[in-house]
Amino acid sequence: MLADGLVLNGGTIQSGGVDAGLSHTGLGHDANHKVNWHLPQQDDQSGT
Repeated sequence: MLADGLVLNGGTIQSGGVDAGLSHTGLGHDANHKVNWHLPQQDDQSGT
């Protein structure tokens, strides 16, 4: 993830009336860091 790559596009995140800090340092490349990007299969629970 690139440094300071989080943007709210005009929105806000607050807790107790205080804006959340979204600035952060970047992460170096790590070939062992894997992301599971597949959505879980959902069963049809519609009853039809």
